[in-house]
Amino acid sequence: MFLHLLNETEKVKFLELAVYVANVDNEFSQKEKEKIKEICKEMELDCKDFELKKDIDEVVDFFAKCEEFKKKAVFIEILCLMLVDGIVQE
Repeated sequence: MFLHLLNETEKVKFLELAVYVANVDNEFSQKEKEKIKEICKEMELDCKDFELKKDIDEVVDFFAKCEEFKKKAVFIEILCLMLVDGIVQE
């Protein structure tokens, strides 16, 4: 949807954030996996080699320095990912 607004570095950081968010509840559902694959395809990234980062602070700090419209784009895309499996953790 909005991922085309990101440059290559931002796309990689977004993927790191997306994988982290998908695993935050320790249940990486099939729907979340499929959404991550769609995200990779949209951003033209290979997600086969991607690993879960334990420390997400660096990624959050990275996006904190981005332009406002990119922050909003990342927020919307992450929100869509969070809702894809229909399960929202409190």
